[in-house]
Amino acid sequence: MDTDFDGNIGLNDMYAVQSLYQPLGITTFTHLDNAEYIVTTNPGEITQISAAIGGDICAFDDSKTGSFWFSSESFNIAANDRDEVQQVALRLGLEGGSLANWRVSRMHRESDSYDLGTGFFQEVTGFGGRSVSVIRWDDWTRVYDSGSEMEAAFLDAGATEDERSIFNADFDDSTSTPTSRRDALSLSTGPTPTAIEAGEIGERLIVIAANGPVGGVYGWEVERASAAADPNPVFEGYTRRGMSGLSWDALYDNDNDDVGEPETTDIQWISSVSDTQGYFAVMSDLAGAVSFYRVTLT
Repeated sequence: MDTDFDGNIGLNDMYAVQSLYQPLGITTFTHLDNAEYIVTTNPGEITQISAAIGGDICAFDDSKTGSFWFSSESFNIAANDRDEVQQVALRLGLEGGSLANWRVSRMHRESDSYDLGTGFFQEVTGFGGRSVSVIRWDDWTRVYDSGSEMEAAFLDAGATEDERSIFNADFDDSTSTPTSRRDALSLSTGPTPTAIEAGEIGERLIVIAANGPVGGVYGWEVERASAAADPNPVFEGYTRRGMSGLSWDALYDNDNDDVGEPETTDIQWISSVSDTQGYFAVMSDLAGAVSFYRVTLT
């Protein structure tokens, strides 16, 4: 994943770190043997509160930047069999590398890898899984997680420059452009997937998830080879309606769909119209817009 706000798409796997799943969107689908599976988006959210009370400012943040966390918290860097190479990489990354500004949980809880007995963190834990997960209903086993696929899609040869220009971007304010906030969410929750939906086209199963902040959708086709095996989602890619070079105000004022679906809140499967085509709708709360997409399978 990309953990640095430098304006670039810089995925790396050199650091032994983890993130909380923190699911938000949820849907279900049925496997060949009528077994039910849950599908979730894992966007993540950092609790940050600032309020004025009687002239005083009360502030709470359950995260710290990686560098401040490393200097102020007790961290067992050798825990969980991390070898010397992993320890050196972590230290350098947190002290001044691409983990230095990444938001890390400071909460002293077991779920955040804090050992109550020793008083040390055992892992570096960020926010947001930046992924989609499939969970078996009957025993709550996670049988699939998309990992870095959502971010890696922007490095794919088929990704357009317009799509790359809004990589891990957020919505700042209506006068900003989507491209001006490129890479801003790499410090926290990355692509921040929100809404999710599943639908069938003929005998084939499709899963669609939304990029929450700037819109656009990610798609998977779920392989269902046999009732004895768990379903296997295969990532198909990312696409986005709308432009990126103008301000959000200007995009909204245009008499077309240039604004796209910023702050996507819902996806609804409409129907399949043949064995190879189906339709779904995407709702943007911020733009007050509904977009319709057609899926064509080959």
